[in-house]
Amino acid sequence: MIKVLSFCEEKIPSAVLGVNNILEYISNKKIEIKFKFKKTYEVNSKDIVDSDIIICVRGASDQDKDIINLAKKYKRLTIYYLDDDLLNIPKYASCAPFYENNHTRKNMVEIMKKSDILWTSSHNIEKKYGCYFDRKYVIDTPIRIEKKKDKNLRIEKNNQTLVKICFAGSIDHVHMFDSMLAPVINNISQKYINKIEIYIIGIMPKKLKQNSNVKIIDFFDNIKDYYNFVKENKFHIGLAPLKETSFNSCKYYNKFLDYTSKGMVGVYSNVEPYKFIVKDKINGMLAENEINSWQETLEKLILSEELRNKLYDNAVKCIQKNFSYENIALRVLDCIPELKNKIENKIEKRNWYLEKKIDLNKNFIINRIINGFRIFGIKYLWIGGKKIPYKVLNYLKRKINYANKKE
Repeated sequence: MIKVLSFCEEKIPSAVLGVNNILEYISNKKIEIKFKFKKTYEVNSKDIVDSDIIICVRGASDQDKDIINLAKKYKRLTIYYLDDDLLNIPKYASCAPFYENNHTRKNMVEIMKKSDILWTSSHNIEKKYGCYFDRKYVIDTPIRIEKKKDKNLRIEKNNQTLVKICFAGSIDHVHMFDSMLAPVINNISQKYINKIEIYIIGIMPKKLKQNSNVKIIDFFDNIKDYYNFVKENKFHIGLAPLKETSFNSCKYYNKFLDYTSKGMVGVYSNVEPYKFIVKDKINGMLAENEINSWQETLEKLILSEELRNKLYDNAVKCIQKNFSYENIALRVLDCIPELKNKIENKIEKRNWYLEKKIDLNKNFIINRIINGFRIFGIKYLWIGGKKIPYKVLNYLKRKINYANKKE
């Protein structure tokens, strides 16, 4: 049985959607692999020795680097998963201080150079970062879509007169929303006050006027809570604006998969990556990044149930054909045959001297604090004050459990 370990600083959507879900699916089939995910600070030397394949998700920290170093010493197959242009992170991104730091950037490049395979969902990422790897593969993200019942879970019932519109994003999207969508929503929310309801999820816009049919919903820390909220509200239209930048062109069209799988028709900016998957007026709507274009496009969908139904049906067919778990699993196994075959020449016997030399648990707390101040400066007094107690308690609990197991 092939044992696979995936790790990331936190259990973020990139890890869950890009790596964990498909490997859990494969492990539940008749292919003999055993998959597990751990947060970076939970990984210990025994995890490395027990695994055949190690997958680092967006790694750039000292601990990420130590894990890959130890994995290479034990001759494990190492894979680096990347779904964002992290070496060119924009200033407005909340994670910019971390990825702009020179020490972090050196770590990331070193990790990539030592990894055997690049696993990405973006062709543009492959072009930019493929030079660091001998093998690189672009693999789509799988998505499950609910089977149709009668016409569809999305189509309006006779007693439902409101067209429900949804925007979902993080704090990084506030400026883009205010400049591109806020004027549109201010106009149409008043114009169609008795016909539409608009939900803004995850951000607090600064230029949005108060209106009875516009709802602001807090960011969901748990992605399952977000999915449940969207499912319960049965939205019809999803909004996905995106500025045309080199960084954004390396993103994945997650919103197309997300909105369609939750019963929505999407309006997307006419830029990469959406241009790769959305065919205008066929399986979605593409809008130019101008206020008039967004308003005209959105109004067409609000006023035409027939158009919404047509686009949605085509989007569902696109997902069923190209993004099923069955198809993506075959792609993963084709790109990484080591998931099916025994890996040769790996070192089985533990080297205690080596593990002490590359100690995954060394000075964990001190390193966290030093790195925090190195990256965030004095602001880390506030950031660390919230995060450190939680991390330390988890770390001490893991150390106690590990000590008990050794006894």
